[in-house]
Amino acid sequence: MMITNKTPVVLPAGQGMTADLLKETLQSMADAHQFRQMLVCLEPCYSANMGKALEGIPGVLAICSAGPYEQSFADSWSNELGVWMCDRFTRNLIGHATEYPNGTYRDLYLYCAQHTLGSHVGIYNYTYFGNLYTTGPKDFFVKNK
Repeated sequence: MMITNKTPVVLPAGQGMTADLLKETLQSMADAHQFRQMLVCLEPCYSANMGKALEGIPGVLAICSAGPYEQSFADSWSNELGVWMCDRFTRNLIGHATEYPNGTYRDLYLYCAQHTLGSHVGIYNYTYFGNLYTTGPKDFFVKNK
């Protein structure tokens, strides 16, 4: 359900981002050579379903906050805005990438998997992405000086 001008609007299934739509979009972009590498960080509940859908797309790496049948847990509440600002996975991902700007994707994944309590963090499509032991997210998260 979406609320617009305080009037609830029920959207039929498929009117938002789906695993199939994400896969179709990224495959189309890959086919058109619109990126060299793409890191997709997914924090919604059941996000592994979207990560699995991206398998086979060259240059795409997906890191997901939760398994295909589990929730992702909220972490940072804003009293001022009255909403959850992020979940544990995102806090861990951004925190680790910021603290270790030269870290590898392997290190990032292991940190998130070990510190995101209650969810099973997953990494998808790594065989089509590159070497997770020698490359890292600094191109996506850290400004080069």
